[in-house]
Amino acid sequence: MGLEDVIGDFAEDGTEGSFTVTRSTTVGNGYNANGREVADSLTSLPPVDGIWFPIFPRDLLVLEEGQRSEDSKTFFTETPIIGRNKSNAPDVITIDGEDYVAWSVRHWKDIDGDFYQVVLARRPTGGGP
Repeated sequence: MGLEDVIGDFAEDGTEGSFTVTRSTTVGNGYNANGREVADSLTSLPPVDGIWFPIFPRDLLVLEEGQRSEDSKTFFTETPIIGRNKSNAPDVITIDGEDYVAWSVRHWKDIDGDFYQVVLARRPTGGGP
């Protein structure tokens, strides 16, 4: 059973479809030749097909303590997503007009192909991830 079959079997109105993913790209090491910080450039990926569910209880442990009270979701897609780590800014996925930060990404392989399980937390209203 591939991800498309799962989406078809479990989707509810509004939980599956095409979503906007914004990726932040750092130029070089984040500084120009004069040592001044260079702002990241933001890129919108082509629409990403996927499905989201309310977060699974065990996935709450992935989030930092302060993020556990935010709106969180589990998102499945066949498109590679970048999660939060020390070397990259995480992807941001827009669901129903709200921005969600990719905190954790699990890559799964099966006979029908690859898919990604992403733990999302709503971006704080004050700005960055």
